Amino acid sequence: MMSMAIIQSTSILVTQFVFLISLLSFKVTSSSRTEAEALIQWKNSLSSSSFLNPSWALNNTENLCSWTVIVCGTTETVFEINLSQASLEGTLAQFDFNSFPNLTSFNLSFNYLNRSIPSTIANLSKLTFLDLSSNFFDGNIPLEIGQLEELQ
Repeated sequence: MMSMAIIQSTSILVTQFVFLISLLSFKVTSSSRTEAEALIQWKNSLSSSSFLNPSWALNNTENLCSWTVIVCGTTETVFEINLSQASLEGTLAQFDFNSFPNLTSFNLSFNYLNRSIPSTIANLSKLTFLDLSSNFFDGNIPLEIGQLEELQ
C-alpha cells in the first residue's frame, strides 16, 4: 500500500513538473513574439529603415534570433540590438522599451534619429551598454536614464 501511494505521489509531481516546464517554454515563445512585434511596429514607424529588410517581417517572427542585428540569449529573447550606422530615420517614440526585459546592449549610434529620448528608456533595467551618439536628438537627456543602474 505504501509503495502505491509513493508511486501516485511521484506521478503527480512529475505531471506538475512537465506542466510547469511547458508553461515556461510557452512564456519564452510568447516573449520572443512580443519582442518581434514591438520591433516591427517601431520599424514601421521609421521614415527610413531599408537596412532592416527583409529579415524584420511579420512572417518571420518565429526566427527573431536570426534577424539582422539581433542577438538572443539562451532564453531566446533579445539581449542585444546593434543598429549602429543603419541609416535609420525617425524617432524612438514608437519603440516599446517594456517589451525587452532582457536587453543588455542597445546601440543606435550614427543614425538620423530625432526628437527626444523617451523617459521609458529607463524600463531597460538590465542594460549594461547604451550608445545613442551621433543622432539628432533634441531636448534634455531624461532624468530617468539615471535609473539604469547596470550601465557601465
